This record gives sequence, structure tokens and C-alpha cells, in this order.
Amino acid sequence: MKPSSSSRGRRSRIRLKRDLAEPPAIRRLIGNVKKRSPEEEHYFFFGSSSRLHIAFDRSAPEGTIVGADTVNESECDAARNHHYVAEHFDIVFGRPVSTGPAVEAVVRLINEIQEHEEAASDALASREERRLFDQWRGQLDAREAFDSRSSSALRFSNASIDGFRLTTQLVSLLEEDIFEERRRVVDDKNQFVAAGVVEAAGGLEVSLYLDREPRRGVKSGMLLPDDSASSIKLRRERSALEAVRHQSAALLRPELPRLLIHPDEAAKAESVDLDSVTWVQDLDQSKREAVSAALGSRDFLVVEGPPGTGKTAFIAELVAQTLSRNPAARILIASQTNVALDNALSRVRGLNVGISLLRIGNITSSKISQDVIELTADEQLRRWRTRDRTKERPIPGGGSD
Repeated sequence: MKPSSSSRGRRSRIRLKRDLAEPPAIRRLIGNVKKRSPEEEHYFFFGSSSRLHIAFDRSAPEGTIVGADTVNESECDAARNHHYVAEHFDIVFGRPVSTGPAVEAVVRLINEIQEHEEAASDALASREERRLFDQWRGQLDAREAFDSRSSSALRFSNASIDGFRLTTQLVSLLEEDIFEERRRVVDDKNQFVAAGVVEAAGGLEVSLYLDREPRRGVKSGMLLPDDSASSIKLRRERSALEAVRHQSAALLRPELPRLLIHPDEAAKAESVDLDSVTWVQDLDQSKREAVSAALGSRDFLVVEGPPGTGKTAFIAELVAQTLSRNPAARILIASQTNVALDNALSRVRGLNVGISLLRIGNITSSKISQDVIELTADEQLRRWRTRDRTKERPIPGGGSD
């Protein structure tokens, strides 16, 4: 390192030599640092109570002290715990005796600092990935704990069934909120009768909308908590989490785990000329730009907007434009709520662009909107069977072959 020639510099050099008697911790400076050449790199050297700002050039046999500060010991100790420590180098003040070995030492020091910082960065990224996955798993654990809370069994003394609706009279007043809970209905012998969702509850009366019409009636029995559906959903989510976390071979896109952890690495959307698009709906400029960005996205795109800002119109337009470009495309629309999903399907169907739609869900569930019930698999199969039987029916008054 280049020393100063002043008497003050000599006194400082003696103190710094003592301060750097132990191997210093070194941190590379990144950012707005004034460099004398493109190859120059700047570092902080931490001693026991001082911090040196030193500039190195890979082609030079020595570094230049740019600045020096006195710092507290706790900062120096923290630097030793987090940054590279030059244990295999001797820090010498003065010009090197031999230029060749000095240049080699500078290059080796710079390389080791870089390798250490890259390894530290990878370790930090790994810890962040584990933290995010642990947080995801923790949310699933919390949901499972909530779903398995001790909902009480309810005894009823009378019941009536009207189609898919079961109305019961409890033997004691209802003291908990069970609205929209799933319940299993069993008789006095604990034999299963039906299962469904609570659609009304208050006082002594509880009404359920059943999954299907029961084959037999029931007069008295119990309404038991039914967490089978939520348990299946949680198991599927846990399976998906483990597949992503451990990069399962079942993943259609092996890069999905990294994209979820590092969304900034997603491919940038390719620009789509707005004037070249034949718009199906009358959208404002912001929605057109959002659709254009989605059409040019290869990985994923996040569109934010409060209720009533036109996200459903955006979804419908994106579906129409995607199929216009690729009629063989298969599109999955998923939502956390049935209402949002049904609204999107209704909007897509209303475009009248010849799109084939299929609503996946339990047709007996009261949560599917009547506006899209005909899009369910059960209803479409029923209509198909009706048309098929109509085609095979003999024509009245006609002969047979």
C-alpha cells in the first residue's frame, strides 16, 4: 500500500500497522464510487478500531489508501462476522520489493473477496427461500388449525326434507355461528343420511342445502362438523407446496420455484401493437395496455385494481384475444371465490365469440351462480344425452329399414 511521506502520515502509518496486526475484514464498495480506471475496485478494510478505504487495480502491485476513519470496536467485530477476513495475506505498508508476486497477491485477494461475497449472497438467497416457503407452510398450518377448531355436534329432534333442503329443529339453542359450515347429517344410530352447507341458522332452527337428495328421510339425529372437503383442499395445497419447494419432476415448468421466489427474473412482456388488435369490447386505454402486456407475457403478470375498475372486463378480453391468436389454446380461469369466477365466465360468454366454456364444480352446491349452471359438466352432459336420444328416436309415421 502506498504510504504518506508526511510526519503525520508516518505516525498514522505506525498506528494503522498496529491496528492491522490481526487479519482485517474486507468489504467491497459498490455504488457511486469515483474510479480512476474501469478496472479499479474499492474496499473497506476493518482493523480493530479503524476503517481504511483502499482502491485496488488488478494490474497494479499495490493498493492506494483513499481514506481512513476511526470506528468503534463493535462495528469492526460485526465486519469480521459478516465479511471476508484476509487470514492468508500480510498487509504491508510500503512499496513491494518484487512487482510480479505483489500483482499476483492483489489478484488473488480480489478473487477471494469476490468468491466469499458470492457465496454469502447465495447463502442469503437460500435462507430467504426457506423463509418464504416456511411462511407459506405456516399459513397452511394456521388454516388447518382453524378448520379443525372444536365445532360442536348439534342434536336435532325433528327434521323435514324438501328436495335438496333439510330443515332441522335443535334440542337446545344455537350458541355459535355455523353459517356456511359444512355438516354431516346422521340419524340416532349414527348412520349417514346426507351432507351439505348451512344456509340459515338461528335459535332452534338450522337449514342445510344438501349435496344431493337423500335416499331416505330422518326424524332426529345429529349435525356433525364435516371438514372432509377442506382437508382434501389442504392436502392438495401441501402437495403443491412440496412439489414447488423440492422442484419435483412433475412440474410442467421446472423454473417455477425460482420465479415464485424471484419474480423480478420473469421474462419482460413483449410489446404488442395496440392498433393491430381488433378489440371485442370498448375498453379504455389502461385496460387495453393491460391486455397488451398480458398477451406479451411469457411467465406471469400481476394486474391490481380495486373493485369496480374493470378487472372482469380485462379477463374476458384477454380470453377472447388469446383464442383469436391461437384457437387451439386451453385457458384455465381460477379464483379464490365462486362469485368472481362466475362473473368472469358470464362476461366471457356474453362476448358471443364462439368460445366453449366448462364450469368445474359441484352442481348441487348453492355456491355456483344460476347464470352459469348450464356451463357445468353435469348440465352439458345432460343436454348432450337429451340431444343424442332425440336423434335416435324414430320419426312418427315413418318406416324402418
